[in-house]
Amino acid sequence: MAHTTAKLSEMGSESQFDGLPGFHQIVFPDFTLVVDKEFVPIVELLRDFLNTLLHGEIRSPELEPFASGRGSVYIVRSERIGELVVRPYRHGGFLGGILKTRFFTPRRFIRELVLTVKAHEFGITRLVPVGVAFRRLVCGVQGFWISRHLAGWETLHTHMESHPPTRILIGKVAQAVAQMHQMGIAHVDLTIQNILLKHKLESHFEVSIIDFDRAYYRDSLELRECAKQLRRLDRSLLKWLPERSPWRKPVTRLRFAAAYCRLLPQVRPMIKGYIQGFENYKRGYRLGWGLQTLIGRIMGHSQ
Repeated sequence: MAHTTAKLSEMGSESQFDGLPGFHQIVFPDFTLVVDKEFVPIVELLRDFLNTLLHGEIRSPELEPFASGRGSVYIVRSERIGELVVRPYRHGGFLGGILKTRFFTPRRFIRELVLTVKAHEFGITRLVPVGVAFRRLVCGVQGFWISRHLAGWETLHTHMESHPPTRILIGKVAQAVAQMHQMGIAHVDLTIQNILLKHKLESHFEVSIIDFDRAYYRDSLELRECAKQLRRLDRSLLKWLPERSPWRKPVTRLRFAAAYCRLLPQVRPMIKGYIQGFENYKRGYRLGWGLQTLIGRIMGHSQ
């Protein structure tokens, strides 16, 4: 610890981070890191890995990075730190093609860290945040999310592809979403990819919601905000599951709604209209997705 502290005094400055108790901000010439105090002794290992991502040069033999998913998530393996996940921040949609990984300020990164810490305290996520890192660019910043790796978990999407729906699992997922809304956390990208499952004894599961990028917190969420997030969950079902999947049957959605309302009975009026309007939403979604795909192909040919 003394050796690391000496290095920090030479290469960067460390201070308590005001926005999050227990987190420290460490400023290096090339990176600023906001990390849990537990990780301050190995902050240079994290910094080395970030430079590896940027420059493709392995600067520390303790790090074993590899790409996961769509090449956007990396696992850091080390005897000293175990397994960590590093996710570069990227814009989605239209902005993704223009700004890519460039942001105007680090506010979005810090906000996700704050929301994830809060969600972890509420028991909504099992994800343990380590911190965020960012570097200054000529115009804007580039950021990275860092958390502990959740070993032994699978996405709800992966589970749906090979397992039929059960009352127990539907109820657990609905309860997790309702608890998140009850606590005032709005998850703007609630999808079957961002809900994780861990199989327990027999048919019981542990549920964890992840990826609070762009999420926000309020003392009380409005019903329309809850409905918007449930629509986003529906959209992911339509996008990633085949037409004949039992997870897309009306009875599955009714069971989800019933379990959701048990924790949040005040949303029953909204849930009724939400279920009745699903078919119209599905047709509109298909039309919108088709137009988006067509525009993407046209733009791709024009380049």
